[in-house]
Amino acid sequence: MMERMTSDLKRHPTINRCLKHLSVIGADDKTKQIVYMYMETLYQELSSQIKKEGNYINGK
Repeated sequence: MMERMTSDLKRHPTINRCLKHLSVIGADDKTKQIVYMYMETLYQELSSQIKKEGNYINGK
């Protein structure tokens, strides 16, 4: 799982920085996986909300 996450070029830069910091402090893979899951979910939800609001503003 972590190898796939590490090679994912579409990941938001903030998520990358967070995972690097987790490595620096010695977090285990399970902790990194949980943090990644929550951050990615938050990112997707916010992106979706922004897209919906943009469509609403543009009359779509």
